[in-house]
Amino acid sequence: MGPLMRRPRPHSKRVWTYIAFIVILAGAVVISLPPTKVRLPPVDLAILTILYIISEIIAVRMPRIGAISPSIVIRLPLVTIMPGRESVVLVGTAMMCSKLMRGQPIETIVFNGAVVSIASATCVTIMHWAGFGTSFVYPQAVPAFIMATTLNMLVNVVLVDVVIVLDNPGRIQEVWRSTLRSVLPAYLAMVPLALLAILVYQSPAGIVGIILFTFPLILAHLFLSVWVQLKESHLETVEALAAALEAKDSYSRGHSDRVGELAKRTAQVMRFRASMVEEVENGGRLHDIGKIGVPDLVLKKPSPLTPEELETMRRHVEIGAEIVKPLSFLRSVTGMVRYHHEWFGGGGYPGEMEGTSIPLGARVLAVCDAWDAMTSNRIYRRAMEPLEAWRRLVAGAGTQFDPEVVSAFKKVIAADKLVPLDVLEAEEVRIREERERESREEMMATDQLGQGLMEAAAGQEERGEGV
Repeated sequence: MGPLMRRPRPHSKRVWTYIAFIVILAGAVVISLPPTKVRLPPVDLAILTILYIISEIIAVRMPRIGAISPSIVIRLPLVTIMPGRESVVLVGTAMMCSKLMRGQPIETIVFNGAVVSIASATCVTIMHWAGFGTSFVYPQAVPAFIMATTLNMLVNVVLVDVVIVLDNPGRIQEVWRSTLRSVLPAYLAMVPLALLAILVYQSPAGIVGIILFTFPLILAHLFLSVWVQLKESHLETVEALAAALEAKDSYSRGHSDRVGELAKRTAQVMRFRASMVEEVENGGRLHDIGKIGVPDLVLKKPSPLTPEELETMRRHVEIGAEIVKPLSFLRSVTGMVRYHHEWFGGGGYPGEMEGTSIPLGARVLAVCDAWDAMTSNRIYRRAMEPLEAWRRLVAGAGTQFDPEVVSAFKKVIAADKLVPLDVLEAEEVRIREERERESREEMMATDQLGQGLMEAAAGQEERGEGV
């Protein structure tokens, strides 16, 4: 993993202090290690080192995850077949060489070298402690190998995550979530391959077998790099469309991004699968893209719209759907753009759906869009207080909004510390109880009216009236 990339802003003092601490710790750890007792043939060692550097150079930076590479498949065999001080220095130096060749900043080069050295040192320590400091004997050494690689993984992940959090204090939950969902599984998938690489090297195939073994991994990573570039081009397309809307409508500047972020977080609370979370986020950023086709006189009018102007404004959902429909990677977003103004109880627009027939992503966007609209300054009114906006969402649950989405959204509000969660829940209960009481009173009034009509009819019949 490569935690520190080129940034437009300088690192904080805490980050620099942490980097210095890790570098000093790495030096102390390496010095304390026992010397390497196993010597590989120089040609084999050179080839393994080159393969390790290549596998780091082709590391792919995944969105929201960080850089991943197959380098662990080479690094783990190096420090477990020949556990000792020299092997740790070798992998640490090779890591720094790979970062240097990729043009990384000096702090990235040094930090990554130090992290890899500390993580690799845990492998060396475990292998020596288990009695395999001079030879890797299969299958007796497998339990020690599993323990060593597990500690290596944990040390590497923790040291990297700490620097990311220090550099981005507001992303603690996002960092740990991506670690648990993506980084750790990627590491775990590589560990069996690393063990297999050791067995291949110890077989008659030797270093030739290692070359043949790692070639498909490197090739697969190159294909992964192409896929990531394609995903990045998709994101750039979304950003370009959002920027086009912002250039036309000043209110949309920031609104679409905020709705996209709120929609993503709401989807995470509702435990959507990762691909759908991304789709909902894109839907939020593009939900108003159809306003590009709305005349400025209507879009920017400071006073209430006439019925004709309102009808023109409402056509933005259909225009937006037509804009994103031709883009295959946004096909799942089309329904969100078209139906995010539909009402859960019916009566929204374009008036084609209601209830759970409305796409779930569109129901999420309806809540997030309404929240941001209410809590933002508009041309014709000031922003509403968060608690009042929450009351309106709850009041609209079941009629305008999906109650399940509204209930999930309160956790997003509470996470932003706009209103305490217990206050949100108390207001939600109060409003629902009021609605239930009003509904009961209305039913009782209806029953009483019906009873009165029946009694009046019975009286007329007794008097012979109306016959």
